[in-house]
Amino acid sequence: MQLIRLSVEDSYMAERPAAVAIGNFDGFHLGHRAVVKAMWDEAVKQGHAKAVLTFEPHPRRFFSATHAAFRLERLHDKLQHLRSAGVGRLYIARFNSALSGLSAEAFVHEILIKKLQARHVVTGTNFGFGKGRSGTAETLSELLAKYHATHERVAPVKAGYLTCSSTAVREALEDSDMEKASKILGRPYTLIARVQKGDQRGRVLGYPTANLHFPRELLLPKFGIYAGTFV
Repeated sequence: MQLIRLSVEDSYMAERPAAVAIGNFDGFHLGHRAVVKAMWDEAVKQGHAKAVLTFEPHPRRFFSATHAAFRLERLHDKLQHLRSAGVGRLYIARFNSALSGLSAEAFVHEILIKKLQARHVVTGTNFGFGKGRSGTAETLSELLAKYHATHERVAPVKAGYLTCSSTAVREALEDSDMEKASKILGRPYTLIARVQKGDQRGRVLGYPTANLHFPRELLLPKFGIYAGTFV
């Protein structure tokens, strides 16, 4: 997978047309997989590059730096999920004042059309973009049509009675419902972190433990005792 850092200010321009899936993809749950698959299918059909556009820092963090922890995984983990989904090109757009200040029309023209050469764009149905989130999924369809590009909206994905969303995963973790979180994710809920040296009291007690260091912005399950496995 080709990783490309992108900003409003740079002069980057893709070498060939692409089908582009857009989103934050935090947690990469079943709904995210559906969006990426729709992009992948259209790219194969049209012979376009397979691309994903995501944002760092997360827009939620940019607008509220003091916001409580909410991310479901580290950027590195998200990259691994996207790579395994067959994404050929990943754009990580720097979410800053310049990007957040673009109007909906400017975002489509400057980022999607000029830089990424987007010919087909895939999003969820509740996609919002542009300054103040003034652009909606309907707006995106209308703006892309001006450049003879198409837009596909993927309907919410269900896992049984559960609607798959990052918010639903967060709510499950806050309720200590690991089964629910795993159903929405379509895989066992996992935490990946560095092991750091502790007081080594577990060795004395006969129960070795691993002290894990997690980024501050990572949302952790409700405090408690859990069964788990190392992978």
